[in-house]
Formats: sequence, structure tokens, C-alpha cells
Amino acid sequence: MDFESMFENVKLNESEKSIWEYIITHLEDIPKLSSRELARLTYTHPTTILRLSKKLGFDGFNDLKVNLLFKLKTMEAGDSTIKKKDDLLTVNSNIASLYTNVINETRKNMDLSLMADLYRIIERSKYIDFIATEENAAIANWVAQLFFRQGKICHVYTEDTQQLLLGKYADKDHVVILISKTDLNSRIVETAKELRKRHISTIAITSSKDTLLAKNSDIVLLGLFKMEVAELGNVMFSISVNYLLLTLYRLLLSEHYDDIIAIQENYLKSFYNDPF
Repeated sequence: MDFESMFENVKLNESEKSIWEYIITHLEDIPKLSSRELARLTYTHPTTILRLSKKLGFDGFNDLKVNLLFKLKTMEAGDSTIKKKDDLLTVNSNIASLYTNVINETRKNMDLSLMADLYRIIERSKYIDFIATEENAAIANWVAQLFFRQGKICHVYTEDTQQLLLGKYADKDHVVILISKTDLNSRIVETAKELRKRHISTIAITSSKDTLLAKNSDIVLLGLFKMEVAELGNVMFSISVNYLLLTLYRLLLSEHYDDIIAIQENYLKSFYNDPF
């Protein structure tokens, strides 16, 4: 049943709209509630719950709950296909499944010994540089802020010229993380080649070990990307990249917890004591 289409020929008063908004935002809880409990939570009356249920075409609140539960259980887990006029319940379930499945598959493909090597490289590096564009750059900027608070000096390079100059002038205190799902951006590949030639540590996050970026980097992490999922392929890769980088951040935080907390406390103290 398309729950949103039920409103096409139904007029709800303010109390009924309030109840329906509560139902939509507490989908998992509704099947466990009685009409009296739902009325208490929405500051309405059980008869209002019954009236709403009948307006929507059900025999009563129990019938609404049965149909809602059936809808939730029959949604295909992991189906992230975009369909025309998907209702809110379907979108809600599919996006949750998308995140869960992408993270699980990324985790399954993760080499733990490789992550340990990565941790050691990042731990000894004073500077963490990110080379990325578009949505990958947005993720890199956010993660860079997290690493900054761990005492690392971070920068995100999004412009071609900056990336190539970093390749030529970065020194041994730097580790460079290059993010690109394909080889469409040739400048990122050229930067990786220059860094490798100069023996600067590089980490590639890409979709395949067969990409030129992977072949020209010291360590490769695989982000999930499925070309056949045209609408959500980029979203899948972004979720995967985010998970990989947060794993590295969390490793560093756990190992140097007391030192990092002290850095953050000093930062907050100087920030709030700043006369400006």
C-alpha cells in the first residue's frame, strides 16, 4: 500500500495531521502501541485515532497497524533502486538499508593488517594532505577537521595546480590521501605519480585496484562503487569513503586518547578565552 497516496482524497484536521506526523516519525514503535497510548503521546483522544484510521480506509487502528507492519516487513532489504513516486516509508527503509549494506560490504573488503599499516603511517606523519574534488572534497574537509583536533596539520587540495605543486614540493613529514573513484581525473593520477617518484607516502581511496590511481599509490583502500546503480553509485562511494576515513580517525583517537583530549581541551580554552 502506498501510504502517501491515501491523502489524495482525504482532508485531515489539525489533530489528525498531528497524529499522522507522529506515526510517520515513529514507524518502528507504532505497531507496539494501543490507540490509548498513541492518543496520550499525541495529546489527543482514542476516538480521534479511530476516526483517522477510518478516514484512511482502515477498519480501525489495529487494521492500520497490521498494514503498517506488513509494509515495513515486506520492504526488500538493500533495495536502493529509485522508483517513480516512492512513498516515504519506502525511501526511509531504502536509505537506511543503503547505508547499512555499503558499510557492511566496505568492512568485509577491508584488510585489517593494511589498516594497521595505514595507522602507523598517519601516526608518524605531521601533515595529512587530502587530494579530492566535489563530494569527496566535502568529506575530506570534514575529516580534516577531526584530524586537526588530534594535532595533525591538514589541508584539502581541490584545484589542479595546487595538487600538482603539492606533488612536487611535499616533504617526508607528509602523508597524502588521494580520493577518486575512477581515473577520469588525470591530474590526481599525475600527482600520485609525482609523489611516488619523490617517495612521499600516498594512500589511494578508489573503487578498484585496477585504476591508475591505485597502481601509482603506496597503499590502496577500496571504496564501494557500483556503476550499474547509476542514481546512487556516487552516494555509495561517499558513504564508503566516509567509513574508511572515520575508521582511521577512530584508531588514532583510541591509541592516543589522553593526549588528544588534552589537545582539544587546550583548543577550547584558547577559543573561549579569545578576546575577539
